[in-house]
Amino acid sequence: MKEIQKELLKVLFSGFMAIIVFIALDLSLGTMAKKLFFIQETGKYARITHSIEDADAEVIIMGNSHANRHYNPEILKDSLDITCYNCGVQGQGIIFQEAMLSLIYNNYSPKIILLNIEEKWFYASQSSYDRLADLNPYYLKYRATLKPIFSRDSSFREFPLYLKSYQMNSTLIHTLRYIIAPQPDIYGYVPLYGKLKAPENFRNKKATRINQNIQQKIDMNCYKALDSFCKTAALHDTKVIFIISPGIYLQNQFETLPLYNQLAIKHNIPVWNFSSNREFLYHYDLFNDNHHLNNDGAELFTSLLVQKIKEMHPFPQ
Repeated sequence: MKEIQKELLKVLFSGFMAIIVFIALDLSLGTMAKKLFFIQETGKYARITHSIEDADAEVIIMGNSHANRHYNPEILKDSLDITCYNCGVQGQGIIFQEAMLSLIYNNYSPKIILLNIEEKWFYASQSSYDRLADLNPYYLKYRATLKPIFSRDSSFREFPLYLKSYQMNSTLIHTLRYIIAPQPDIYGYVPLYGKLKAPENFRNKKATRINQNIQQKIDMNCYKALDSFCKTAALHDTKVIFIISPGIYLQNQFETLPLYNQLAIKHNIPVWNFSSNREFLYHYDLFNDNHHLNNDGAELFTSLLVQKIKEMHPFPQ
């Protein structure tokens, strides 16, 4: 019996020591990774941190890569005599935008939000939830804000986020990359400089973008997220504008536009649709690829936005 007790104590002691070692490693490695994370000056996470904790711009731009690559805040700043910052984050959907806006309001209230809306934002996709992981490093600091949003994913488990190593799990390579090779930006805007080559005989074969999302299931969590986004902005006296970026091809459908229009009417939000703007259609020299404007295209697009904003009555003060 005594031998069994000794063996049991050994097992318990070994298990206890393993837990202590794990906690020590988590604290040391996680703390080191977190310090590296928050000294970043460029790259995606540096821009997210600035948006959440340091931004004080009167106008902010929100959305995914279209927002980040298509809107030049410097042009808005110089033309309208206002401060502006681009908070766009590549690959993110509307649930992420709702979370980001709530975090921004913990710091201050912008006067205007230019929200670049996407057709696919309302479609059911696990990536809408998985990509909230970009906010993992901020979770414990802003738990009260983020937990209700993270919890909409039925697979969400909070415990791992108490581990520093888990919080920083997907950020280390990104952090080191932009410490070694910085990614400059212009008030959050990251320009692209490529130019698409026009296909042969494109003037006689002008393509129409065929919608590939027909009959996809709508995720009502995403619809509710945008509704919440608009309500939160209204509570803070922030003017929201829905914007659809220019496209290179004539877009035959934007299947979810009626849902955006419903919310636009409900919250008195203008919808500016540039998707079929003639200044961009088939102008390959204004595009970096089939989905993104290059810097020339972004400067033209932002200049058109300046004109639209100047026409607003009254201009938000």
